[in-house]
Amino acid sequence: MDKWEREGIAVHAKDPTTGALLGILPGVGSFYTGQIGLGVVDLLTWPLSICWDTSAGYQGAKVKNWEASSFYVEDLEKNRKMALGKLEDMRDRGKIAETDYRAAKREIDNASLKEFEREYDLDSKVRGLASESNVKQNAGIKN
Repeated sequence: MDKWEREGIAVHAKDPTTGALLGILPGVGSFYTGQIGLGVVDLLTWPLSICWDTSAGYQGAKVKNWEASSFYVEDLEKNRKMALGKLEDMRDRGKIAETDYRAAKREIDNASLKEFEREYDLDSKVRGLASESNVKQNAGIKN
């Protein structure tokens, strides 16, 4: 989760502090984090449940955030794979040269997942690489 935080792609579905504070009320911290069964147990064992429900609310919120973030990261990885698939298709159809393909693939592989939140603009990336490649060829520079 720390890595996702640094990359700016962590999802904060529930606030752990709110979960802990709501845990003071019988079962509410558990209900807040979607732990319905635990919330019912907390209600039935009140006032003893105050001992653990603040912690359950806090940890439950952290788990919800991790789950939401992992699903989100999985979607971003799918977007990256889709961009690579489109790039391979362009190469296979002969729309881009092999050197441009390799450069674009390297750029996609090295891109942060944050860049795949929206549809990756593969066409403009490839156009930029192709024009850069043409400039180098006209100048006599080898890739």
